[in-house]
Amino acid sequence: MVEFNVLSKHKTGRFTAHYALVLCSVLFLTLPGCSLFSSGISESYARQSIEGSSSFKARKNVPLALGRLSTEETGTNFYRILESLGLIRIARDKKKGVAVVSLTEKGRLASRDWIWRESIHVWLVPVFQRRLSSVVGVRKEKKESLKVEFSWRWAPDNALGRYVPVDHTLYRSLAPFLLYHNKWQLQEGEFEQELQETDG
Repeated sequence: MVEFNVLSKHKTGRFTAHYALVLCSVLFLTLPGCSLFSSGISESYARQSIEGSSSFKARKNVPLALGRLSTEETGTNFYRILESLGLIRIARDKKKGVAVVSLTEKGRLASRDWIWRESIHVWLVPVFQRRLSSVVGVRKEKKESLKVEFSWRWAPDNALGRYVPVDHTLYRSLAPFLLYHNKWQLQEGEFEQELQETDG
């Protein structure tokens, strides 16, 4: 254990500086996240690499089908929200149990930011994006490879996302890094999901 009064026992500037350096080193090594630095990768660099990756920036989309649908399909919360926001128009025939869904002018303008999937004839509407909560630590696997564990949540990506019920799950994932030319580089691809915890 480090005794804080040890500095007062030595009057010379050299001895005092020596113990001050030792004390600072001990305190630094007890700080959270020191495993990141001992692995040769800083927390800020790991965070920047993860947040800048295409996998992390990929948004969560909700499918929107148009045309003739069942009233059960158009009765979901998502369709009701789009209709209330004036993005879609739903012509319902309750007797036949069907409805015809079409985009309004406002919806056509908004769809510029959506993704059309011709193969399944639906719009993919972006609603949420990932938000990194914290960099938990590092798991060193080999001399030239490691995995950074981090936690994240889904958060509204746009104005529409603020109306859609958000998933409150806290996810934990692993991001693989490889040492290349003496620099740790994130390997693009899907992150390995390890743990999830739903808020109470």
